[in-house]
Amino acid sequence: SGLLADVCLKYAPMLTPDETLAVCQELNQIFQTFFASPIYQELCQANILGREIPFVIPWGSQIMEGVIDILYEIGGRLIVADYKTDRIVGKDITEWSKRYQIQAEIYTEAAKRCLGTKETIFKLIFLS
Repeated sequence: SGLLADVCLKYAPMLTPDETLAVCQELNQIFQTFFASPIYQELCQANILGREIPFVIPWGSQIMEGVIDILYEIGGRLIVADYKTDRIVGKDITEWSKRYQIQAEIYTEAAKRCLGTKETIFKLIFLS
């Protein structure tokens, strides 16, 4: 679409016209899949509390930092979510999700500490 091409020109001006077309086609597919998904419907109904929220917290003997992609509330539940672009077609999503377990723990704890809440849920939102 014209909007996607404009974004590519602005943020990736080094792309050739063929590369821009390929990126636009892939982005269009990602958006179509996402907009048809149940998680998108959930986000449309949610109270979005923040996007791209940076945090720094002590974690054991380390300092952890990160950026929470989206924080929202729905049905009285606080959700910390992270968008992923991994291609998991044909793979077991449960097994694949385990690689993000530490991230889930850290991000959830950051939200709990910063907001003073007890129950916080972490979700991975796979875009591909």
